[in-house]
Amino acid sequence: MTEAAEAIEHEGETLDDLEQEWQAEQAEAEAAENEPTAEERRKAEELAKRMNAGFLWIVNRTQCPHVNIDEIVERAKGDEAFEPLAERWGGEVPAWVQQFSPYIGAGIYMATTIVTARQVERQILEAAERQQKQEAGQHGEEPGHGAE
Repeated sequence: MTEAAEAIEHEGETLDDLEQEWQAEQAEAEAAENEPTAEERRKAEELAKRMNAGFLWIVNRTQCPHVNIDEIVERAKGDEAFEPLAERWGGEVPAWVQQFSPYIGAGIYMATTIVTARQVERQILEAAERQQKQEAGQHGEEPGHGAE
């Protein structure tokens, strides 16, 4: 054992202890270095708000168009939920996601078109059924039992 190693060991610290301490200091320095700046946090918050707004728009448009979405959700909680992802991306949508933008846009268009068409179809069928019942009632027939 070298004199330096013996001196360290006599002080109660081994080389392993020093190495672990050094690794912990390096990890702490790296974490501080990777800590987002105030500008990156601001950009991440803005991106998180946009992501949440887009998500809520899709839910509202495709799943529950008759609901005032802001009456049933707390946008701030959604914004907070998206912040870690937005922060990980540095407050900007990464290029690998941006390259899918046309496909995402086309998919959203197709989904909203299908949902809207199904809603209109349902309304048309319900109106036709009401009309048929009304006409049957005017002719003294029981609804659903037309003249055969």
